[in-house]
Amino acid sequence: MPARRSTGQTCDVLALAVLAVVAVIAGLTFSDYGLGWDDYTHAEYADLLLKMFGSGFTDTGALSFANLYMYGGGFDMAAALLHKILPLGVFETRRLLGAIVGLTGVGGGSLMTPLLVLLFGVPASVAVGTDLLYAAVTKAGGTLAERRLTRLARGRVYLCGTWHSHPDGSAHMSGRDDRAMTAHAEKDAPDLRPTLMIIVAQDDVQAHLRLP
Repeated sequence: MPARRSTGQTCDVLALAVLAVVAVIAGLTFSDYGLGWDDYTHAEYADLLLKMFGSGFTDTGALSFANLYMYGGGFDMAAALLHKILPLGVFETRRLLGAIVGLTGVGGGSLMTPLLVLLFGVPASVAVGTDLLYAAVTKAGGTLAERRLTRLARGRVYLCGTWHSHPDGSAHMSGRDDRAMTAHAEKDAPDLRPTLMIIVAQDDVQAHLRLP
């Protein structure tokens, strides 16, 4: 008579099954998501970082590129390097890497889990499980919200972005805005809709329309 599985073993099997299902869904849908407001900016930042490291730190343009030096560019650099070896567009590569990060827990988990173990004395297995549960809930919620926006907007209007800052505080379109608008039009609406960018500053509002 085969031994009965313990509750822990059953939970492990269920967790692996859920992880496998999520991995399949991610693999089938990662290229279906549109551009965020900062996708192009971060992709450009990644190129500057690669130039900086490739030049032996003589090209330091990345250090003065907006304020992204405050956030770190590990993900951006990894996506840019992965893009060089995969037959995918730069934004599809970023989505794929984002799915991998979400599935493996690499990222915020590399900070949260050690904090729970070292500072709060939480057992390692509980800390890992807590981190993965939190990531599963928040990322699943974000994915569903994004898909809902895409579905509701399809055929009418597509939400590209929400907020970012201009260093000079003006509502004039910057070169980065223009490139992001072009990338969005080419990626998400090449033959569907005009692309509208609204820039709101403290004392001015400007609207920029690009026809397909």
